[in-house]
Amino acid sequence: MEPSWEHGGGDELSPIAGLLAGILAIAVVILSGWMTIVAFVGGTMPIVGWETDGGIGTGLLWLLFVDPIVITVMIWLGTAVTLAVDRLAKQASGSGPHRGEGSDRS
Repeated sequence: MEPSWEHGGGDELSPIAGLLAGILAIAVVILSGWMTIVAFVGGTMPIVGWETDGGIGTGLLWLLFVDPIVITVMIWLGTAVTLAVDRLAKQASGSGPHRGEGSDRS
């Protein structure tokens, strides 16, 4: 038996969820880049509002330790939102799993 990814699998995102995933991915790149620049030059971090004086030490600390955590959390949140939107879009179009389908509950 071949793995599902070798023949498509049928797990494609709905068009709206695919668009949202792309927008969120671009937002993650822009936000993490902006925060890294602020860590080096100083200022206020976007969204969280942290003040930093900047400098090489702060920038490297941010780049090596904080940024990977921030990016991971943003990707997890973006994935959760994208999958929720995908499920809603598929249910609205009638092509996704319907309520109760795939569960053991009657």
